[in-house]
Amino acid sequence: LGLDGLLPSQGESYLLAAALAFSSAKVRLGTQLRVHSPETLTATRLIAQCAFALIGFLAIDEASSIESPDFHPLIGFSAWAHEISAQQGSLIFVSALASGTLAAWLQASGQKSVPAPEAQLIYSLTPIFSAMWAFLFLHEPITIHEIIGGLALVTGTYLTLEKKEDCPSQVFDTEE
Repeated sequence: LGLDGLLPSQGESYLLAAALAFSSAKVRLGTQLRVHSPETLTATRLIAQCAFALIGFLAIDEASSIESPDFHPLIGFSAWAHEISAQQGSLIFVSALASGTLAAWLQASGQKSVPAPEAQLIYSLTPIFSAMWAFLFLHEPITIHEIIGGLALVTGTYLTLEKKEDCPSQVFDTEE
């Protein structure tokens, strides 16, 4: 981070904020799973995301009609959607289903029995899976630096998750 200067770039700042939001969501999810089922939380999350997307589209539509009465993103989206082939539409649907619905349900189901700190360590392997998908589907090359980094990530995650009898289970006491 911040290799170009002392402060992170705008893109890096957005990514840091996203990481902070995702990590807080994982902690909150662990708490909510004590009360609600993974299915209920997944359905609620997806309904909320759809509602926010619709509100966003309507807000963009309203704001852009003030600036340019001829521009309507919903009409533009409709025209764009008609140009998508059946195969492309199927791929978009499966992609949204796999990375959205299935991933949210798997996350909630897993975190029902895995504490948030341990889940976060497992999620730290995401870049390895992303590189794998990019290699398989997009034919992006994998460099030796990325392989070494991936091995370090897997090794660090394994060593952190490995429970040792001679190590204290709690390093920092949160109660005073």
